[in-house]
Amino acid sequence: EMKRLWNWNLINGCLHGVQFLAQFYLSFFNERISENLLFITTIFTNWDAGYPKQQQEVYYKIVFLRWTSYFALLSALAHFTVLLFWKRYTTDLARGLNHFRWIEYSLSASLIMTLLFAIWGNFDLFQLLGCFVMNALMCFFGDLHEVLN
Repeated sequence: EMKRLWNWNLINGCLHGVQFLAQFYLSFFNERISENLLFITTIFTNWDAGYPKQQQEVYYKIVFLRWTSYFALLSALAHFTVLLFWKRYTTDLARGLNHFRWIEYSLSASLIMTLLFAIWGNFDLFQLLGCFVMNALMCFFGDLHEVLN
């Protein structure tokens, strides 16, 4: 049973790696895809006129497909990390724990939720960071729940 699980992690790690490479490549070399941008903004106070005036500025432009490709990269890295620390992984599984899953979820799910948050029209840098951090914390609380249960 564990040998089968090891093989599935290897296969899925390779497939996620190929998916990452394909998406990452397309995000640079396919013009239609590389022009699909999300603008990350921030608001700052401008005092140039002698009085405070809030001003919005584009802080960063992200190529959407490039950032979604990082989800596949994180998944591939998680599969290979499990293989690298196989003994710890199987020991935890026998105890009903899966720390590796929650660590990977805290990064990949937070990335996807933050991208969705931006697609829904929330472009502010600090709102996006808050979305990422809150989702990551939710995943860490999932791990804590497993430990305490």
